[in-house]
Order: sequence, then structure tokens, then C-alpha cells
Amino acid sequence: MKKKRWKCMAAGLLAALMLPMTAHAASADGSNVVYDGYTYNYYLNTKESPAAFLLERTIGAENMNGTAFSGVDDIDTSSDGRIFIVDSVESRVNVVDSEGVYLYSVKLLRNPDGKIALDEAGNQIMLTSPEGVWVHEKEQEIYIADTGAGRIVVLNLEDYALKRIIERPAALDIVKCRLLCPETPSLSPPRSRLTLQTASMWWCSPAMKASSS
Repeated sequence: MKKKRWKCMAAGLLAALMLPMTAHAASADGSNVVYDGYTYNYYLNTKESPAAFLLERTIGAENMNGTAFSGVDDIDTSSDGRIFIVDSVESRVNVVDSEGVYLYSVKLLRNPDGKIALDEAGNQIMLTSPEGVWVHEKEQEIYIADTGAGRIVVLNLEDYALKRIIERPAALDIVKCRLLCPETPSLSPPRSRLTLQTASMWWCSPAMKASSS
């Protein structure tokens, strides 16, 4: 009897979830926004479902205190409610509080003493098309994937000062093997492979050596 009752309850819950679900949320100007939630069934067809998220507020150029803002490429948050927004087009990481109020914008990097950070050549260090950000609460650090410069920039979580830069690893010493392909389009070169022998050297397989010069 108990098993049957649980089956009925499960069937009722499933039926309720399959009913059309409409989510209501407030837009930035305070007006109501109505939208339908959806999911995918086993056959990858869309089906109405409860909305997974509800819009609470929007953060855009109007929140950036006049700072150029072109989009969002990545986002992370800190335990104190700060929101870190990566804008690759503007090469910035914008910081707002939990209410969307502008706090800071990271582009031109600065040392702990507040002075502009310089590289070994004396050039100003700036972000170049960053695409990712991660907040490390334990170490009180911000990791920025500075994609355009091929590096990771590490900042102090408290004052956004530059702590260090993790450069791209040095290129491995590679032994180049040149495979001569037959000139006839219908033919294909013999199947060969490159095998990693050590951390710094590649070697050619016998099949490749036989076809190389």
C-alpha cells in the first residue's frame, strides 16, 4: 500500500512538472518580464519546464561609471559579494559589488605601491584581450587569463595590485621530421605517428623515417 502511494505521489509530481511553467521577473527598469522555461527530453526535443533561473537585475554599461563596456567573456565572484566581469574587447576586468555598483576596472596594472607596473623593457604592463578570471579566496588572489599576451596575471584580491605574472611555458625542443607526400592526389602518405620520448624531444617512428629525407 505504501509503495503504491509513493508511485501516485511521484506520478503527480511528474505531471506537475510537465505542466506549462511561466517565470515572472522584474527587469532593470522595474517592469515585469515574463518568459517560459524549457528543457530537453531524451530525444533532444525542447519541452516546457520550470525556469532554472529568475532574472534579479541586469548589469551593463550604465553600471560602469563611464568605463567602456563591450561585453562579458567570463565572470567570477568573491565571498564578499564582488563580481569580476571580463571584457575581452576592452581588455578589462570590471569589478562591481553585489548590487551592481561600480568599484574598479583592471586594465593598466599597478604595483603594491600604486605605481604603474613596468616590464623589463620599461613598458607599461596592461591586459591584452583577457578571456578568463578566477578568484582564489584562500590565497586572496585573482587569476586573470590574459589570452592576448599568452600569460596569467595574478592580482591581490584586496587592492588589485600586481603580485606576479605566470608566463607561457618555454617551447619544447622539437626534432622536426619532414614527411614526403606522394605527388599523386589519389595516394596518401603512409600512416605514421610522432611519439613523445622525453619532456623536450620528439622522435619519428620508423615508418616516418623511411619516408623522410
